[in-house]
Amino acid sequence: MALMTGPTCGMSRSTGVGRAYITLDRNMLHVSVYFERLEEIPITAQILDVNSMILYEVFLKQTDIEQKVCIVWSEIPRIYVHALKRGELQIVLTTKRRPEGIIGGPIIKHKMLSREVYNALLFPSSYQAGYGGVAVVDIQGNGDQLAIVGWLNSNVSVERKGIVPNVIFISLEKNDGRHRTSKTIRGRLTHLKVSNSSFMFEVSIHLNAVEQRWLSRGHLLMTLAGEQLFPKHFVGLFMPKQSCDVYQAVLSENFNMTSQEPNGTAGYAIIEILKDSAAKYKVKVADFKEEQFYGFTIERETRQNRKRVIAESSSPKEFLNGLTFGTLTHFLNVRNLQLLFREKLMFEMTDEDGNSLLRGPIRRVLHNDAVRLTNNLPTLLAGNRFKKRVKTSAAGIAWFATVDVEETCLLYYAVTLSSLPALKSEEITMNLCDRVNERCLLELKNIKSFNTDLKEIYLYGHVPLAPLAVLNALADEHLYLNVSTLLHPTGEIAGNISIENNCKPRRLQRDSFVAEDQTVNMLIRTNDCIYHEVTYNDGSSWPALHEECTTCSCQRGSIKCDPILCPQADCADPVKHPGECCPVCQMSDSNTSVEKGCFWTADNKWHAAGSSWHPYLPPFGYSRCALCTCIHSTSEVMCRKTTCPTPACPPNLRYRENALDCCPKCKDVVQRTEITEQVKPVTSSPLLGDASPGSCFFNNQWHQDKSVFAPKILHLGSLKCITCKCEVRNFT
Repeated sequence: MALMTGPTCGMSRSTGVGRAYITLDRNMLHVSVYFERLEEIPITAQILDVNSMILYEVFLKQTDIEQKVCIVWSEIPRIYVHALKRGELQIVLTTKRRPEGIIGGPIIKHKMLSREVYNALLFPSSYQAGYGGVAVVDIQGNGDQLAIVGWLNSNVSVERKGIVPNVIFISLEKNDGRHRTSKTIRGRLTHLKVSNSSFMFEVSIHLNAVEQRWLSRGHLLMTLAGEQLFPKHFVGLFMPKQSCDVYQAVLSENFNMTSQEPNGTAGYAIIEILKDSAAKYKVKVADFKEEQFYGFTIERETRQNRKRVIAESSSPKEFLNGLTFGTLTHFLNVRNLQLLFREKLMFEMTDEDGNSLLRGPIRRVLHNDAVRLTNNLPTLLAGNRFKKRVKTSAAGIAWFATVDVEETCLLYYAVTLSSLPALKSEEITMNLCDRVNERCLLELKNIKSFNTDLKEIYLYGHVPLAPLAVLNALADEHLYLNVSTLLHPTGEIAGNISIENNCKPRRLQRDSFVAEDQTVNMLIRTNDCIYHEVTYNDGSSWPALHEECTTCSCQRGSIKCDPILCPQADCADPVKHPGECCPVCQMSDSNTSVEKGCFWTADNKWHAAGSSWHPYLPPFGYSRCALCTCIHSTSEVMCRKTTCPTPACPPNLRYRENALDCCPKCKDVVQRTEITEQVKPVTSSPLLGDASPGSCFFNNQWHQDKSVFAPKILHLGSLKCITCKCEVRNFT
């Protein structure tokens, strides 16, 4: 979790407050950011380290959900996972006028976050910029007991500076201002180490039936006050947890409470909880007539294995191509909303007599590049999608999305399968097929999966380079997903894929080409290069044939050629040998033959003994900062990097005369008064430690003079085999 507020001073001040939900699932980091009162629309979301270095950045679309930002960091490096667990990462939202960040905050952990049901963003009552908080609520007992954990960004008031602001008072009321409760709860703030102005509090509050109704309908207002706080009052309205995750139910015949012969019918339901705890739904079913069903219900199981309806639709719904949507008439109370977030509820489709037709558990699915609450609806997988109906109770829901990344079209997918006879990923085969041409185009491999329970399995992954035939079938609306098992090797359930293609039309670059893959009988784009009828792999280099003393390389399908860069010879009369591009000094050893030399595999060339050259490093070209030499006595190549002397000036006064120079220089005239102006006095900070003149500042920590310590490197921890010593010197 991250509490996100703006700076308290400067040009980037903001009264906005946000809250980030963080979920680390295997090697994927899912982040949902909910915010209010921002002065501008965010354009990027950034994940930073403790030194404010950008580790991951996402450019946001204007079509994203209002007041909500959804981020997925796939394949997060392990070193950043460790940094996340140590609390060394932070999240920032930036805008066009505030690229340094409009709101942000460090990621923190707490055991309450996994049980969260409601929350409230806390705003200063006097609209001061840079301050705010968040309160997280867990429901206990029968819904009449609230356990509240909160985080607050506040300061010590000027009048009472030096006194720890540890006493707060929390009161609850209806947001109409007329119904105030008689409860005033006293709490205590705990100072957090992440910042001097960060605090945490924990309280427990009992609610009566009326107050529970206020909470479930989004009418319960919380006020936090402290005499020693600045600002002194914070207010916030409780609402259900607002994240980007999707709650869905795969509806199948297997979950019916009355047994019946499978017929290959299926459906799905997408549930969205509004701020007033109302439940919106989108339902799609296959092979049902409207007169067969009456409505939908959300229910829970009782101890007697009976269902208890907690929400239902008011009247029969009309379907358009098997799709309908609406809002259930009953609002979810505090206890039932908790059961929904804990995946303890069922979604059911009933007939007029109340008998179950299709049924399935409501599951939470983490948002990713494929699973989002957008206009793109998921694909329904059922046994009746084949020309010859497959009578099976299996069903499924599949999310697909195309993403354009660096001139490459990626196809992401997330599939939930229910009631299959085989619930092991190795026993399930998924193919993308063309319905018109009646052939399969691509098998989805390298699938990651896990079982949600004994009846469901979740599979997800992506295709690194979507084949041209798949994109064409998608554009022509011929593409479908075929799921086969050992019992039904030709296919058990299937569904048509209808999504918007977000990939740009591919116009081949000047030196790229299209190759034919005979295994699947289709054309695919490649990043290789053809030069003089020879195919070179991406990243390879070779001597040019069209011009002497030139080297070419293949860079993602484009050919780049650079003239050879010759180093300066260390003699008055250098000699240029036949076949060499750069002049070299004549060897004084008369026994040395010009034919004797070195073969260097990096450029596939012979180099004369004693010659030196700059290495060619694709895709950057020739490196001026490295020099390779062919040792005439051993015929071996020795490469060394240019060693730069340390300039006798501060780093802010160093420059490079040319952009390609290796070593920096100092400005011609440096006045001592200019250097002294750069040194600013450092004040003492209770967070960082002693900042007195007799101490050293290293890696965000102060160390006393003459002290010895092991340096701590970000993501690596303390280096026990290296010691540092603080030595304070006086400059005169």
